[in-house]
Amino acid sequence: MPHIFETRWFRRHWGLVVTEQSSKGHAHWATYEPNWKKIDEVMNALLAEIGRDEWEIKSVIPLTSSRTYVEGLINNHGMFQNTWGAGYGYGAPYAEGVVLICQRRVELTEAEYAEWRAAKEAKARQAAEEKAAAQRAEERKAAAKAIRDTPIENVSGGLFARARYRFDGVEYDDNAAAMAAREEKARQAEEGA
Repeated sequence: MPHIFETRWFRRHWGLVVTEQSSKGHAHWATYEPNWKKIDEVMNALLAEIGRDEWEIKSVIPLTSSRTYVEGLINNHGMFQNTWGAGYGYGAPYAEGVVLICQRRVELTEAEYAEWRAAKEAKARQAAEEKAAAQRAEERKAAAKAIRDTPIENVSGGLFARARYRFDGVEYDDNAAAMAAREEKARQAEEGA
């Protein structure tokens, strides 16, 4: 009987709580801890789901964050207020969640396996077609940009000659007409015409 391996990831977050905070003058501090009660709830529910659906944990990625504390000295005396460059601080990382990457073996009948294989191949074909279409669109966009970046030449004959402009080998009586022709060619390139 054929089998496949399904892979899935689970992300759970429990955050943090402030267990103690205080301040004195311009100094403020606090104690941050993971939310222990929520960790228990989240992990128990997650493990129940993983066990019920027979997932096997392949990798555990902790989600971490940090909090910092910094104090600066401020001079409020005199005409101006300024902050001095002295101070101290600390930072503390903590785990605020977890990502579990899980896998399970699924037994399939021959018909289910053939259907799964066909769906996988169709999805791969669709992804390849979308990638090729995106690449063609990028190529058309690049071609249109190259056309828009092509300078319009001023081919006037002299000081008193009528101004003439050339784009793509064609001469125009005014710059606006040459710019319109350039934009039209760029638009056609974008549309693939």
